[in-house]
Amino acid sequence: MIKSSNGTHPYHDPGFYKKLGIRPGHTLLLSNAPPDFVDVLLPNLPERVGVQSELDAGQRADIIILWPSPEEALPTLFAILRWSIKPDGAVWAVIPKKRFARKMGIDLTFDGMQNAALPTGLVDNKTLTFSEEYYGIRYVVRIVERDRTPEGREYKLTL
Repeated sequence: MIKSSNGTHPYHDPGFYKKLGIRPGHTLLLSNAPPDFVDVLLPNLPERVGVQSELDAGQRADIIILWPSPEEALPTLFAILRWSIKPDGAVWAVIPKKRFARKMGIDLTFDGMQNAALPTGLVDNKTLTFSEEYYGIRYVVRIVERDRTPEGREYKLTL
């Protein structure tokens, strides 16, 4: 088991939110998060972080952390996510590590995430261990596209 300095999963570390890029005043969207992740992360968040499970039309999050399901249409999901974060925001896609994905019978891979995310203008720039079995891939908007607006795009995001 991968453990942090306090002897638990990495996300039990009070500083884990910093590695995720969560700052005071941020809007954080959690989707399909395991209950133990939520129970551990929430008390350790900085002040004034708004935690939501969905976004209203036109609202954008600073950080989205999602555990995509194998049934989701990833290209459509990433197209929505692209316009659901602020220009300098991030999407964390948390998926099983390759050896565990095979054991779980889950077909979510790094390549699959890349194939879905890159055409939307999202690029990966960091990975982070969430547990022995799961890791997250951080996607951000390409710098050259950050000044673009989602003209005519109104989404009510419920993941």
